[in-house]
Amino acid sequence: MKQVADKLKLELAHFVELEAFAQFASNLGKATHNKLATGQRLRELLKQSQPAIMIIFN
Repeated sequence: MKQVADKLKLELAHFVELEAFAQFASNLGKATHNKLATGQRLRELLKQSQPAIMIIFN
């Protein structure tokens, strides 16, 4: 579980960084568009409604 969470955090961090860069760039390649689309899907997948938020204690 920790390995998956670490990889997911890293992917989302790269996505946020790329998303910020993409706001200023006008000519993005296909690979960049694919990375942005994947990041957006991950973000939507991880959204939780207010009552469904889970707190996990280690």
